[in-house]
Amino acid sequence: MGKIYLTYTEDYADGRLIVGKSTDESGEAFTYMQRLIQPSFKGGLAGFGRYLGDGIRYPQLARNRREEGRVVVSFMVKTDGSLDGFKVIENPNQLMTDEAIRILKISPKWEPGVFYGKIVPVWYTVPVAFRL
Repeated sequence: MGKIYLTYTEDYADGRLIVGKSTDESGEAFTYMQRLIQPSFKGGLAGFGRYLGDGIRYPQLARNRREEGRVVVSFMVKTDGSLDGFKVIENPNQLMTDEAIRILKISPKWEPGVFYGKIVPVWYTVPVAFRL
């Protein structure tokens, strides 16, 4: 994933951004009212929490051993909202890690990130907690 080059102009009123216009290196133009919009799960953080809570299958062996932990996973939210490039940052055990990756791979598409009006791929990191 390379760098994104944009030129932009912005209009302000009372020190607040009203509207901006950016142009990328290919000449495509974008209008925005917020410079950066992080990717988000449709339904927000509460919706993402429900998705995880409803979909995670606690690994039986970990349950039997009364193991708990937190898997931290980084992934790219692509411009179409799909998730890709999963990287494990924190791994309490492989069973929990495999389950966290499984549920993220089947996640519904997210709202992609936006940078100066242009939809861009963004790396995102989430914790997936396993608690009995």
